[in-house]
Amino acid sequence: MRSLLCCAVAILGLGLAAGAAETVDCPDCKGAGKPTHVCGQCDGKGDIQCQTCNSKDGGVVCPTCRGRRRVTDSFGAQVGCPTCRGVGRVRCAECKGGRIICPECKGQKKIAETCKRCAGTGKLALETEPALNPADAGGKAALEMEARRLQLKLQIIKLQEEIAGLKKQLAEIEMKLAKPAPAPAPAPAPAAPDQPKPKDKDDF
Repeated sequence: MRSLLCCAVAILGLGLAAGAAETVDCPDCKGAGKPTHVCGQCDGKGDIQCQTCNSKDGGVVCPTCRGRRRVTDSFGAQVGCPTCRGVGRVRCAECKGGRIICPECKGQKKIAETCKRCAGTGKLALETEPALNPADAGGKAALEMEARRLQLKLQIIKLQEEIAGLKKQLAEIEMKLAKPAPAPAPAPAPAAPDQPKPKDKDDF
């Protein structure tokens, strides 16, 4: 019983501490503080089209032959381009297959931004909230936080009532334990054995 009472007091202490702080999860970031969202630049792919070559295969026109595949050597003869080996295109030095890592999300596909409303803490103090006006844009969120605060107070009151009942039960048990045990009743005296009747003279 005493251990149960101690647990109830500990739970009440936690509730009072939470009520004293009067903070709730930020409605904008849902308590995350730094919510993540899909990168808008790469649409969650992690890479984007290379702006240098702007091609699907990551190739660019050979800077030596200008895509003609052949060049004129020192003797005036047409020979295959030594740079592109007669292909007319070379691999882009800035990308891989025409795609580069997204510079916005660094290839992570998502971006974490600090919530401006709670400054990244994920919590809001109730006293810093605006007046509870349902017509405002944030009125609904403020009303929800007020409802949570009242629910917390009701839980604290209920715990206080339960602790008072436990204390009363504990006091009654301790009073019963403190009373001396009643003395046992004395055992009844054994019955005397039957005495034989004296014999009359006529019995001889």
